[in-house]
Amino acid sequence: MTNANPDDPCRPEPEGQAAPTSPTAVFSPGWLVLGIHRVAHSLYRRQIPLIPRLLSYLGRLLPTISP
Repeated sequence: MTNANPDDPCRPEPEGQAAPTSPTAVFSPGWLVLGIHRVAHSLYRRQIPLIPRLLSYLGRLLPTISP
């Protein structure tokens, strides 16, 4: 186990997590779904009727697609 901070040996680096800038973390389906949700919610607050519902449905379908 390597240390995240060489000055503090009591704080080990977490294991099994993707680095924040790795492609796994950046392109994970969770970030995409979060972005879709934010866009859909802002459209819903502006009282646009159909597009937010379609985006919400699309956001539920996308994470189930496996490469």
